[in-house]
Amino acid sequence: MLSAVLDNPMTPMESSQAKIYMEQIATQRANEGGAEVVLFQIVQMTKADLSYLMRFALLSNNQAIGLDVTDLESGQSFIPESCPVTILHPVTLN
Repeated sequence: MLSAVLDNPMTPMESSQAKIYMEQIATQRANEGGAEVVLFQIVQMTKADLSYLMRFALLSNNQAIGLDVTDLESGQSFIPESCPVTILHPVTLN
């Protein structure tokens, strides 16, 4: 998912503004799909010796949406023009 975000155009934005804006986008996308945002989570990821923080929105319809990305070296936050969506496997209990 990190590659999908980094390979597309991104807009730099101040970190707190990116957080608010992208959480609104996630909520809007969830509502359009008849779902709700269950959790926002930040994950550290690496690509080609560079580290990033990526915020995800986990939705009630077993989807995860990649949101804003922060370059840990520079501290700069970016918002993608297109948020990648991943289908998650439903939770099962044994």
